[in-house]
Amino acid sequence: MAVSIRKARLSDVKAICRVKKAAADDLTARHGKGHWSGINIANVLKRVMQGDTLYVAEIDSGLTLIGTFTLDRVMPYFYDRKWFGKVGVNELCTVRSMAIDPAHQKKGYGREIMKNIELLARRNRLKSIRLDAYQGPAGAGGFYEKCGYKKVHKGKFRKIELEYFEKVLG
Repeated sequence: MAVSIRKARLSDVKAICRVKKAAADDLTARHGKGHWSGINIANVLKRVMQGDTLYVAEIDSGLTLIGTFTLDRVMPYFYDRKWFGKVGVNELCTVRSMAIDPAHQKKGYGREIMKNIELLARRNRLKSIRLDAYQGPAGAGGFYEKCGYKKVHKGKFRKIELEYFEKVLG
């Protein structure tokens, strides 16, 4: 099971939108309509055009795009520094908007993506990876805990209940 990650290209937009829509539709089918329902293609395109934060995950030697996420070198404004360990602002990254095609879920690919993210962070001399997940059954908090992330806070952002996680890299 070889999963590779790379920065997204403009040519990936259609496949990224397909993955995000499939993941959103799956969550909606299983948990009802929520803030995950639907995707904003303009935001996906904007992220690709910026070129530095949107990544894709592939299998089959790069032939099949199975997932996407953003990897930002800044902490989102709605994260409070006191929730997390003490590392410098230039020593952290934040994973956001992760989506895996439901046809490829429950096969270990998510864990492989997280391992690749950790390798990338270490190569860039980062000491902390932070992320959030929806609270409740639609959330991925349990998955992140299985990947070694520590839950550091629970709270609401714009009426959305979130759990916040961190993994300090050794």
